[in-house]
Amino acid sequence: MNLSKNIEKIGKELLSQPTAPYREYFVQKYIKSFCNKNKIDFCFDKWGNIWIGTKSTTFSKNEDKIVFVAHMDHPGFHITKKLKNQTWEAKWFGGGPVKKLKGAPVYLTNENGNLFKGKIINFKLHKSGKKVETLHIQSSSTENLKNYFGSYNYPGYQKKKDLIYTKSADDLGGVLMVLSVAKLLKNKPSKKSFLGLLTRAEEVGFQGCLGSIYAHTIPKKFHFISVETSNYKAGVQFGKGPVIRLGDRASVFDTHITYFIRLVAAELQKKNKKFCYQTRMMDGGACEATAFNVHKLPSGGLCVPLGGYHNESESGVPCPEFVNIRDLKNLILLSEALVQKYSQKEKYLKKVQRSFLKSFSQSKKLLQKYNTYLSLKI
Repeated sequence: MNLSKNIEKIGKELLSQPTAPYREYFVQKYIKSFCNKNKIDFCFDKWGNIWIGTKSTTFSKNEDKIVFVAHMDHPGFHITKKLKNQTWEAKWFGGGPVKKLKGAPVYLTNENGNLFKGKIINFKLHKSGKKVETLHIQSSSTENLKNYFGSYNYPGYQKKKDLIYTKSADDLGGVLMVLSVAKLLKNKPSKKSFLGLLTRAEEVGFQGCLGSIYAHTIPKKFHFISVETSNYKAGVQFGKGPVIRLGDRASVFDTHITYFIRLVAAELQKKNKKFCYQTRMMDGGACEATAFNVHKLPSGGLCVPLGGYHNESESGVPCPEFVNIRDLKNLILLSEALVQKYSQKEKYLKKVQRSFLKSFSQSKKLLQKYNTYLSLKI
């Protein structure tokens, strides 16, 4: 498979889908079509989350799986009421710019696929001042837009050199990765170790993820990796590869999973000189790995650097998000390697343990020889 062409093909189709918290059905529809076309097993849970690589959410307690988690929503609004002719009030869900919003372009759509353009003419901030609470939107449509939703109106997919600009990389970029890996693995024995979990309403507190956790059907042997596009301002560079995420704004991730990811990445880099990766505490936001870890379901994190995080430019003006296609390509390569090596994860960790033991064995004589503290009168 040509990864760059695969990313571009899926990206053009997927990143153009409208989405907002609780209104992910266009993305769900695309994923269903993609899996059917590529003969990839999938199923929906009761909350609308999609499990990739399985026909049922009933799992054996003895199953050993690595589960890549990405979310299908992006910050956006729901139309709540009409104010006057062609002017509507909307409730905002998630993060985003909090200034210079007037005149910003938005799209409005509904589950039937009707699509209209509009612009923000006024807005009200939450009392914290850190997020938008409501918007006033003017649209050229004379239709009743009461059940419509939307977000900022930027191209779904626009490539400039190595950068992909889009209205919603966060986290349809993660969804793209999960689908790409599923397609890569579909005819390989290692696919038995792989699952994907594509969740809803992450931008408003991991709601879909929590639904999957509280279903109490997830075996303790499942290990999770949250796949995100994360604000580059945490100190990473575009084009330098995916980021092994040590933690987010809320928590530090599982040590064993993180170490396993780092060992596999280092091994992959030795074999493939074009492969590169970064390691960082990505504290620009919180992700679903925190939700899993808090509920004692071990989780690590991977991401690619994201520009225009939540559609906010450096000056605070709304803008498209963007990612580097090489980072996405290397993220897919690393994720595929993690699945292939997953059955050997204990061997990788024991190798590290042996290196510590060897180091200690070489030093313990000095520890004993100079262990004079108890005889000293201090």
